[in-house]
Amino acid sequence: MRWVRWEKLVKPKDYGGIGMGGIGEFNHTMLAKWWWRYKDEPSQLWVSVIQAIHKSGLGKSMIPGKGKWTWEIKENKGFSAKCFRTEIMRVNAVMDSNIRFIWNSWTPLKRNNLLWRVLMGKIATKTELVARGVVLQNIVYDRCGYNDEDPNHLFVNCLWARSTWWQVCVWMRIPIPMDMSSVKSILESIMENPGSRWKKLSIQ
Repeated sequence: MRWVRWEKLVKPKDYGGIGMGGIGEFNHTMLAKWWWRYKDEPSQLWVSVIQAIHKSGLGKSMIPGKGKWTWEIKENKGFSAKCFRTEIMRVNAVMDSNIRFIWNSWTPLKRNNLLWRVLMGKIATKTELVARGVVLQNIVYDRCGYNDEDPNHLFVNCLWARSTWWQVCVWMRIPIPMDMSSVKSILESIMENPGSRWKKLSIQ
């Protein structure tokens, strides 16, 4: 069962995606790498063969200087496939304004992925499963038995979840968010409040 569109998965992380990158960007990166070597290693035999068959130009980011080609995107550096691919991804991506998520290097990648999916509502709660055609006897959250099991109720609105948020805020000595209607509203409130960066990342 697919939960997130491929277009979102390949977007850069700071554009609301997961930063996987697509085959197209990878292909262009490898082509650009060969273009780079074509100009940077003119004495190679394969370069002579290419010159005899084709005459091609290079991208504007590849500029000559002091007898050696440099990479304009990374000043005074040689060609970087990672950098080139990232730039292609940024050019092709559209910022997702509905997601404001900072990938936290302090925590496991699985936890980051889960929170990213929770912010989009793309997790296997009862309401989401029913929306995808799965037949269930009921969609009430079993732990509390009061409301439907959707992502926001599971992680915020249920009394069990809300009391956990309260305890975390008290423990970290930060104000309890006024708007606790969703995970997104809680994270936005925490990140906008004054306080040290490490405390905010610890909450996230």
